[in-house]
Amino acid sequence: MRERLAKVLAKIYGSRRKCEKLILDGLVKINGKAARELWLKVDPFLDEILVSGHKIIIPRKVYILLNKPKGFICSLKDPERRPRAFDLIKDLNIQVFNVGRLDYDSEGLLLFTNDGELAYRLTHPKYKIKKVYQVKINGVPGNDVIKSLSQGIKLEGEKTIPCKIKFLRINSKKDAWLEVILFEGRNRQIRKMFEKFKYPVISLKRIALGNLSLRNLPSGKYRFLNFQEVNILKKSVGL
Repeated sequence: MRERLAKVLAKIYGSRRKCEKLILDGLVKINGKAARELWLKVDPFLDEILVSGHKIIIPRKVYILLNKPKGFICSLKDPERRPRAFDLIKDLNIQVFNVGRLDYDSEGLLLFTNDGELAYRLTHPKYKIKKVYQVKINGVPGNDVIKSLSQGIKLEGEKTIPCKIKFLRINSKKDAWLEVILFEGRNRQIRKMFEKFKYPVISLKRIALGNLSLRNLPSGKYRFLNFQEVNILKKSVGL
């Protein structure tokens, strides 16, 4: 895909303004020819780009869906040296990062990528990307509690965005399984929501994110997204 030259260079140098100056100063060559026009478009994977005589290599975008097991953290560093979800992805020579988080005791769908713009939009509440969870709680809340949670409640001084909650099954009056659909992703949000009404979460699993779902992917395994999945995901956030 062809993009403006300054935008491509900004993926390496960070500042678009700095990259525009490099172009205007004649320090950039495309396929051996000086590139001085800011409107120029290039394909970073097909065209040879030189900056001050040095070849620029743009890492390919990768998109990986992992079924995270319990007992793994999403941080790259941990003082307790607990297992990292990132370590479940083998033989990858490109640095990727997780899109959103699942806490140590939670499991399910976790997306990894090196596409910063997509990651930002998927996690920003204004894009209203749905995240679907299967949640087991201790006790059976009444309809009034479900209604309050669905409409939004105050957590740490800020009201949650309205969500969708429905019962999946009830085990007598001891516990219940629910489907929870969020359109935001605060830290340990579902656990805090139910704990506020004295219904501690026993088990939490994310099964879908936007158009993505776990399907039959085993726990601890991962797969790369195909072109169609990535395309739909990008379109959902206006890319």
